[in-house]
Amino acid sequence: PDTAEILAKPLHTFAQTHHYSRAAAMAYNLQGVANAMKGNYPVALDYYKKSLAIDERNGYKKGITGALNNIGNIYLNQGNYPQALDYYHRSLKIYEEINDKKGIALILNNIGNIYSLMKDYPRSLEYQLKSLAVCQQIEDKRGAASAMSNIGNAYLNMKNYPLALDYFKKALGFFEETGDKTGMAINYVNIGRFYEDQGDYSRALEYSQKSLTLNESMGAKQQIATDRINIGRQYKKLGNYTVALDYCHGGLLLAKEVGALKQQKAACECIYETQKANGKSASALE
Repeated sequence: PDTAEILAKPLHTFAQTHHYSRAAAMAYNLQGVANAMKGNYPVALDYYKKSLAIDERNGYKKGITGALNNIGNIYLNQGNYPQALDYYHRSLKIYEEINDKKGIALILNNIGNIYSLMKDYPRSLEYQLKSLAVCQQIEDKRGAASAMSNIGNAYLNMKNYPLALDYFKKALGFFEETGDKTGMAINYVNIGRFYEDQGDYSRALEYSQKSLTLNESMGAKQQIATDRINIGRQYKKLGNYTVALDYCHGGLLLAKEVGALKQQKAACECIYETQKANGKSASALE
């Protein structure tokens, strides 16, 4: 995040000195990326929209698609799925117009993620499989690994456990090999969910802790909130209510800080269910 902000400053200076608006669009985009990585979503959204406005005025389609996708990502992180879908479909249409296969694969992946969050798992799987096919066609290994991770999630949600774990492990293997911390953390969470669904809470906790360690090293606030909530829920299932509440409250505070509604809801549910299991349902509602 800090590197992106540092790079943005000379770009703004160059844009003003040489009257080169594309440099300004790039600078705003970098500032958006930096703030998105820190979980500062309203600020990131403002920068992305400034970048989009410049590229739309100039008719620079590659910049437009990138900004539309980034804006979709912000709305996704804020839990505004209809808005996210709208921006993703707008981006997909332009990617198809310019025949950008990598962009098409990315957006198909993103749309699949939205349908997963909306609990439409068969439709999610449909988009993820399309994304994987495009990635394999253009030999995009990282994109393929991301699609595999999401395909695993679709199978997990559809209770097809053998296929879910198989896809998670394939994706994790690639991310570990390339040292991609974000990809590793995502798949640690996924494998943690797998073991939680299987009732192996100790093993689930092991993978959730691995994800938390990586996300803390990157300062990824929303992901840290998710990890804390997952760990809290898993401690609750192990009967350790005090530690569970500590993690759930920690997740809630961070989710509120970054404006992540989905995580706030999950944290409140975690706190309520833990208090209820501990025989304190009245205080959980306070």
